[in-house]
Amino acid sequence: MMTVCNHPILKQYLIIVTANLSFVCMGLSVAWSSPVLVKLKNETETVLSRPITEEEGSWIVSIGAACGVVLSVFVGFLMDRLGRKTCIILGFIPRLVMCFSLMFASEVWVLYFGRALDGLANVLVFSIVPTYASEIASKEIRGALGTMSQVASALGMLIFFAIGPYMSYFELHLIFTVIVASICVPMWFIPESPYYLYSRGRKEESLKVLSNLRGSEDLAYEEYKLYSLNKPKASTREIFRDKITLKTLGKVVFLSIFLELVGYNAVMFYMQTVMESTHTSVGEEMASVVCGCIQLLACFCTILVTDRFGRKPVLITTLFGMAVGMLGLGTFFQLKQQDVLITGFLNFLPLLSMMLVIFCFNAGMGSIFWTVVAELFDGPARAIGTSAGIALSVAFVFLTTKYFAYVTFAIGAANTYWIFSFNCVITALFIMFFLPETKGKTFAEIQEEMGRKVVKNVDKEKGDKHNC
Repeated sequence: MMTVCNHPILKQYLIIVTANLSFVCMGLSVAWSSPVLVKLKNETETVLSRPITEEEGSWIVSIGAACGVVLSVFVGFLMDRLGRKTCIILGFIPRLVMCFSLMFASEVWVLYFGRALDGLANVLVFSIVPTYASEIASKEIRGALGTMSQVASALGMLIFFAIGPYMSYFELHLIFTVIVASICVPMWFIPESPYYLYSRGRKEESLKVLSNLRGSEDLAYEEYKLYSLNKPKASTREIFRDKITLKTLGKVVFLSIFLELVGYNAVMFYMQTVMESTHTSVGEEMASVVCGCIQLLACFCTILVTDRFGRKPVLITTLFGMAVGMLGLGTFFQLKQQDVLITGFLNFLPLLSMMLVIFCFNAGMGSIFWTVVAELFDGPARAIGTSAGIALSVAFVFLTTKYFAYVTFAIGAANTYWIFSFNCVITALFIMFFLPETKGKTFAEIQEEMGRKVVKNVDKEKGDKHNC
């Protein structure tokens, strides 16, 4: 693949876009529940012997996240042992088994099984691809390339939102299977991460890949020398004895939890259900397609601004935008609870609020978050630290998707969305005061800003260039 294009920047784009195609499958997975739950609850459209209950529906939506928590604990080990590229390819195995299981499902337990496998595949995708992209991309374009994952995810979601309500259950899953199988093929042709190759002692191969990516042996060697500043420690225990790593992990833990507590996934998994509950004149099927288009647009906007304005300003601005959107949703349901007549602008308030939430999340946290996490950790801790953050994030995906309907019933939809709005503000303030800016910086420079003393003199490594 690297021989297709000679320009180094275009090579990087081509490779990372290819790797991020796996996020198209993840987008299909995330959007799956919105149209399919409606079909499974309908007596005439369900493929099961009976319509599913609300309890079964909540488990179908959340069981993948529950299973993903278990796998996420081992993702760091798998990345460092098998390699980034190999793990990306392995992620397609449970996804393909899931596709065939759901296509021919006739009992609820088959849906549980399929969605559990889907959760395992999703964890592999969003654990590994951002780390892979951050190690492939040059520092000048790392932010823009890091947002490709959300663009691909948004495209997958838009496809499912557009065709889901209008196709039969079997046709929908047949298309799902074809897309997944087609995307798997080009993954065999991308290179392995140069940092992974270096960490496994394959220095000659690492330098060769870097030279191909950067278009110059001198530029490649300058970056290659930085790997020596982060030589892998003897064990995981030693990695997490490091105070800077623990400090970074604390920040990532907080942000990983609040990535879900801002409420985006809860809204997306139940989008059609939420729109049905508004009882406005706006059709829920059309609303889903509009929201999918907004999501895709937001991701493209992020590509243009993230390396121009920096990670922090984009994250903070979009989180405050999400807070306004959640506030609008809460206000609508509060007025509806008070039997206010829903006419005129109020008909469009939930859709406009949801569009704002979707745009801001995908332009901010959804596109940049895991790129920033991968940037914050140094080389040896990157895979383990990222997987720890993902384990927590996935655990809270399970909690928010499984109990969203119950919490809404218990405290009311208005209060639920207002809590989400408050969480957005808290997250924005945390990023404002505690997160360093990573735009345009090498990994060594980011570590310096985190408080680590980085050895400047790497002359002793010069001999490696001749040994490789």
